Amino acid sequence: MCSSDLGLLFVLLAAGVRVAEVAALGWAGAGLVAVLMFVVRPLNVLVGTWGTDLDWREKAFLGWLAPRGIVAAAVSALFAQTLQREGIAGGVELQAMVFLVIAATVLVQGLSGGPVAALLGLRRPSNRGYVILGANPLGLALAGALGEEILLIDSNPQACRAAEAEGFRVLHGSGLDRNLQARAELDTRAGSLGVTTNEEVNLLFARQAKKDFKAPQVWVALRRGHLGINEEAVHRFGGHVLFGEPQAVDLWALRLERGEAAVESWSYGGEKPYAGLVAADRDLRLLPLAVRRGRGVLPVDEALEVQKGDLLSLVIAREGRAEVLDWLAEQGWSPAGGPLGGD
Repeated sequence: MCSSDLGLLFVLLAAGVRVAEVAALGWAGAGLVAVLMFVVRPLNVLVGTWGTDLDWREKAFLGWLAPRGIVAAAVSALFAQTLQREGIAGGVELQAMVFLVIAATVLVQGLSGGPVAALLGLRRPSNRGYVILGANPLGLALAGALGEEILLIDSNPQACRAAEAEGFRVLHGSGLDRNLQARAELDTRAGSLGVTTNEEVNLLFARQAKKDFKAPQVWVALRRGHLGINEEAVHRFGGHVLFGEPQAVDLWALRLERGEAAVESWSYGGEKPYAGLVAADRDLRLLPLAVRRGRGVLPVDEALEVQKGDLLSLVIAREGRAEVLDWLAEQGWSPAGGPLGGD
């Protein structure tokens, strides 16, 4: 049952119940609600989860919060109305009881769900990890570079399976689906990134994450040479341009898929802060992904100013690699091993 249907059910129940009818239930009604909340529901969850791999904390949380029994409550309300129409005693009391159960569980257990989850150690820490729209090879490379609690979203089942094979958590479906976005918990993440080859989809995903889910940071991959969306459109809603500027996203994804490019980690040893990551004559040979500073890892964007000691994750094309390495060395960079996510 969706949230709109649930809200309508509450309205219909409330419309048919008077406060005096609920109050007439007295302490017996309150006691029955307590038994349902603290005895019947936990036992129901205990039996239903028997033999599963859920630990006691997860079972305790389910026993506190689920199942809500909304469908059963709706059927009970209809049954109560049938009793009233047939003139059978107890219909009014049953309908009032249903309303009292729903009101009490929503008020007490619904509002306390967050604190109880935190008390049991089940609440996901906020501002941690990234959601990446696009499980293409470039999205996977970026996920590996960021390396911290990554969730990938893609509508391509083959791409999803490939991402899962590499150990990433994946949601299959459209990144513009609000229900899927809610499942991705965009509001609890450090940021959301659109890395598909469709920059319009990347922009819409980032804008929804920022506007509807209050995502702290959002990044949009723009296509090089494409006239559809510019950097100003991204900045207008508080987003950042991924990779620092529009890039040949489809080309880099294809290169990574074919093994024509590889992800490497480089350390900056220059004395002065450095903003230029891609020189004009190195276009299409070098793509900056993410930078590690201290214990944190951030995607590369137009606002990044590299400082001494930073570790940068780069995709370097195999063709012309020697020239790129010479240029990096001239700029104060030195090899530092594999991708940042593996450090």
